[in-house]
Amino acid sequence: MTLINRIEQADHRLVISLQTRLQPKAVAAFKLMSRSGDGYLQEVSIVLAIWIATDTAYIFLQAAAAAFAIERTLYIVAKRRFRRNRPAAALAAFDALVQPSDEFSFPSGHTMAAFLLATLLVLTVGVSPLLVFAWATLVGMSRVALGVHFPSDVVVGAAIGVGIGMLAVVVT
Repeated sequence: MTLINRIEQADHRLVISLQTRLQPKAVAAFKLMSRSGDGYLQEVSIVLAIWIATDTAYIFLQAAAAAFAIERTLYIVAKRRFRRNRPAAALAAFDALVQPSDEFSFPSGHTMAAFLLATLLVLTVGVSPLLVFAWATLVGMSRVALGVHFPSDVVVGAAIGVGIGMLAVVVT
């Protein structure tokens, strides 16, 4: 059995196990966390940076423009290239608890963007890493708990988001 097969089997077991244990209050909280990763915070942070208009905000804006252009492009290319089915399509008798934003699962775009934003805020503005990375982690966890991603989709999305954020700060 290949490593990819082992990861896929573990992904399947974890997503089924997690969703069968969720309580209604947890589902509501995860839906809220998932929505917070829909892109609104990225837009708000950019508007705030423009409004504040300090040197730090300008660095954030430059890095965010480059980073999100790379992130969205990579997201689209990866989804089309890997075409990994979402849990509801890959697992028999499994339903997602929210409507996914697109057809494919790998990588998690919500998680990628959340970790990208967290990285940019820490490296350019000096926001507390504990606060923003806890939020980004909860966004990723919510995507698994709600049944629209497998754990490995989220782990890879987080790693790519951090990597793009770091690259954008170094380049700008």
